[in-house]
Amino acid sequence: MYAIAIYPKLEDDSKIQVIRKKYDPYYQLINPHLTIVFPFSSIEKKEIEDHISKTINQFGKFDLRLNGLTRSFDNWLFLTMKEGNQKIIELHDKLYTGILKKELKEDIKFIPHIGLGLFKNDKEYNKAIDEAKILNLDYRCTVKSIHLINLKNDLSKIEWSKEYIL
Repeated sequence: MYAIAIYPKLEDDSKIQVIRKKYDPYYQLINPHLTIVFPFSSIEKKEIEDHISKTINQFGKFDLRLNGLTRSFDNWLFLTMKEGNQKIIELHDKLYTGILKKELKEDIKFIPHIGLGLFKNDKEYNKAIDEAKILNLDYRCTVKSIHLINLKNDLSKIEWSKEYIL
């Protein structure tokens, strides 16, 4: 199983990690990240590597500012973009062409974000968002690369990751 993500180079992600450690079921699996292409398994490694290489050659590095909180349709708390949102959407849209086109879930709106936690109910969610607001999460960074991530099919382990420079 593969996914494509950005690992933003944040000066200090300790506040994000405080929230993630408590609420994110994938905290142990993966560092804070922005998923660009969600997990898929129907494409061979060489094909996806070629597709990524060809697609990203039209992109250069770009700046991000993470400073918003929102709730997803499936009860995740997201740290969202104040700047750079359009570039991430553009990268997402370009990657979901060609061999990845059939993997796009068109019924789900893409919201660039770092996942902070997943919640079973409003009480848990409200507690977490209050905690996140107190931490005043506000980060700036420059995105210089994306990563192809190879995951175990049960999402329990990252087998390997390959970096692609923008």
